[in-house]
Amino acid sequence: MEWKPLAKGLAHAVLQEGMTAFRIDLAENDLVPVEGKPLATVDALARGRGALLAVNGGFFDAQGRPMGLLVSKGRILSRLRRVEWGVLAVDREGRATVVHAKQWAATTGTLRFAIEAGPRLVVDGKPLTFKPQVARRTALGVLPGGRALVLVVTSTGLSTAALAELFAKRLGCPFALNLDGGSSTQLVSPLAGVPRISGKPVANAVLVLPRR
Repeated sequence: MEWKPLAKGLAHAVLQEGMTAFRIDLAENDLVPVEGKPLATVDALARGRGALLAVNGGFFDAQGRPMGLLVSKGRILSRLRRVEWGVLAVDREGRATVVHAKQWAATTGTLRFAIEAGPRLVVDGKPLTFKPQVARRTALGVLPGGRALVLVVTSTGLSTAALAELFAKRLGCPFALNLDGGSSTQLVSPLAGVPRISGKPVANAVLVLPRR
């Protein structure tokens, strides 16, 4: 696998046809959640914000309300749900972690970013097991040391188990978290060489912006 630079602190690799991974240096880039009120495509949510990259975020209900914790620069956009999901959080020092939602106890005011979704894919370097289920996928993994993330987006079907194995064994992520997927999976970027994946309107998107 060859990582090719896209911008400062951002590189990408094509894992297979229809599957792209992005390595994000958290010292150089911020993850910023954007809400869709009303629901909007990721392209619409990212427009005019200067994002290097934008993908769909977490799950939402039939009324278009985000389901689970969503934090932007210490501000809570959506409350935690203590369910069998996980929370991926980035603190002010740029360290990322993933914890079970029922064990979440961090002070949100100290966070740059947090998103709750599920299921967790990898815990302590071990891929978890899942029932067979194939869909388009968006997911985030924490690299060793917590200073960088890997984002994987697929435009073709992939099982949850295969995605977990990918993060644990091929990408070397000790922790990984599944985001919303299926027809919600979307990828938008102004950078050359990044494929565009279109999808349905969603309640929130995650943007990768250069850190200021």
